[in-house]
Amino acid sequence: MRITIDTETDTYDNALAALRAAFGRPDDKREESPVPVLHDGLSAELLLGDWNEQRLYALIAGLIPKSATVLRCIAENAPRIVVAEVLDKINSKGVPPQWDVNELGGAVNSLKRSVKKQLVFPATLVSRDKDAYVIDIRVARGLLRAFRALDAEDAEQGEANGVRR
Repeated sequence: MRITIDTETDTYDNALAALRAAFGRPDDKREESPVPVLHDGLSAELLLGDWNEQRLYALIAGLIPKSATVLRCIAENAPRIVVAEVLDKINSKGVPPQWDVNELGGAVNSLKRSVKKQLVFPATLVSRDKDAYVIDIRVARGLLRAFRALDAEDAEQGEANGVRR
């Protein structure tokens, strides 16, 4: 089967309907991907697409540290931060080794792969606008709440194990 979509004349909904029909999913209902309550203080209310604080928490809990660092920096500087500023902010923390553009790109690519695994229909979490990263302010606030919850849990576990941070 071959599908042709003309982006000048076809609407998004028509294109999506054609794809759904081609793959045997003619209805417009989304598949539910259940999200367990991971943290009582975080909301299940949708922020953007399928993203809510619970899903954001699950996402950051599973990220490699470099991707989490980049995502936190972007969220802290929402709605837009220039790529060079991300590098400057990360490198200014004095944690060796110093990052370069390739290091940042690798962390962002890892983040994108993690986002795709989280949702049936992933909404863009962070987008690139020429020389900057852009994030919805509601999602950024939800991310920061999720980061604070995860940080608090990490601190509690550290104290329970006799480790002070």
